[in-house]
Amino acid sequence: MGRDELYFRDKEAVANTVDHYKKLTIAAAIGRVPSEIVYSFATEVRGVQQIIEQTVSVS
Repeated sequence: MGRDELYFRDKEAVANTVDHYKKLTIAAAIGRVPSEIVYSFATEVRGVQQIIEQTVSVS
């Protein structure tokens, strides 16, 4: 991922892997914004991975 890039995950995908994401333009992404956005990311410190997930209300 690079700066100013948006990726949407295939909602039918079971696995959370890179091949289940599609890069979109800003214009295309705006039309697909739901009422809330759930995002997650992983951190790893000293071999221990922690997955952080947050929900943000768009309205």
